[in-house]
Amino acid sequence: MAYQNISAKVSSADKNEIIQNLKNIENILDFTVNLTGEERRKLRKMGAKRTSYVQSVHSGLKANPDILPASFSLDEFNKDVELITVLKEIDNHLAPLAEAVDDTLMAVGSEAMKQADTGYSYIKTAAETNQNLTGLAAQISEHFSGQGAAGSGDIVEEDETNLNG
Repeated sequence: MAYQNISAKVSSADKNEIIQNLKNIENILDFTVNLTGEERRKLRKMGAKRTSYVQSVHSGLKANPDILPASFSLDEFNKDVELITVLKEIDNHLAPLAEAVDDTLMAVGSEAMKQADTGYSYIKTAAETNQNLTGLAAQISEHFSGQGAAGSGDIVEEDETNLNG
């Protein structure tokens, strides 16, 4: 479905239920890790092309366990291969949801920015004749400091094609 204006609410109860469900998932997957950038760089990666390599070696070792030294744990290799399969399936469900949440956050953020820009224009215009609003207009204009041409408090209109895609 093409992006359109988003007009939605998530109730506090629904938000709390979602967060609790995510915590439940984290508790079930209590073995997960968060790698540092350095750790990520150092690891040997198993991308899509390497999956068949791992599967071939795994099948070969399962069929010929007698060639393995005692120091190699086929049971641990079995667990790793099984865990990869399960985590990939979970990731296949999580990734589209995470992308949808990110995209929706971006789209709603863009809508809010457009509304704020319009609202700020109203405040600036009203401040010209209403001294009670000059402080508010000045306070808001500080958000644009250090932004070059936009730093003067002027709103720079964005091309809508950049907002939707």
